[in-house]
Amino acid sequence: MFTVNHQTNRISPVRVKTFSEPLEWLRLKGDKSCRIQFFYEAEGFNKKQWSEFGQWQLEHTIKLEKALKQPLQLAVETLRHHYFE
Repeated sequence: MFTVNHQTNRISPVRVKTFSEPLEWLRLKGDKSCRIQFFYEAEGFNKKQWSEFGQWQLEHTIKLEKALKQPLQLAVETLRHHYFE
C-alpha cells in the first residue's frame, strides 16, 4: 500500500518497490479525482531524441502500471466491500 504526504504532495516510498522514482499527487480542483504524476524534462522539439523519449515513456509507463495495479485493486475491493455489502 502507499500513503500520501499531503504537506508535500509526495507519495510515500513505502508504496511501491517496483517504481524507483518519487511520484507526485495532485488534487484536481473542482473534481473528485486526483492525478499521480512523474515526469521527465525533455526538449520535445529535438527530433534526434524522440526515440530516447519514447523508450523512456514506455519503460516508465510499464513500471508505473505494475507499481499501482495491486494497491488500486485493493482500494477498489475495500471500497466495494465497505459501500456495497
